[in-house]
Amino acid sequence: MIKADSKLCVGCRACELACSIENFSVHNPKKSRIRIEEQFPNPGRYVVHVCQQCMKPKCVAACPYGALTQEKTGRIVLIDDDDGKTCLKCEKKQCTLACPYGAAFYYKGTALVCTDCGACLKVCPRGVLTQVKRAVVSAVEVKE
Repeated sequence: MIKADSKLCVGCRACELACSIENFSVHNPKKSRIRIEEQFPNPGRYVVHVCQQCMKPKCVAACPYGALTQEKTGRIVLIDDDDGKTCLKCEKKQCTLACPYGAAFYYKGTALVCTDCGACLKVCPRGVLTQVKRAVVSAVEVKE
């Protein structure tokens, strides 16, 4: 999973662009699964929002359609399958509202959570982002 040290962030947003390119093949920060928030009125201060891959993710529990799930590795994924488990553009944005870290996003009717692809890590010029190992989630903790 990806951890961020917001104190080091200078707001260049290279991570947002790398993420949108990796996941959608476009330069569009609104499609990014990592977000940089400027701390107005404090110029030069930013908060990096990236999924914390919670042990008991509130975003997964909040989804009324079961479109978000947690793998046994702990990674949270958006399901898009033929069994009806898909983001149905509920417009209530329950997953985004439930995330205590502000790291579940919504773009044109679809939930966005970090895929842990690492594209952002490769482009951050300040070392704000680091890849860390996460303990394997037990079957009891994973929503079946």
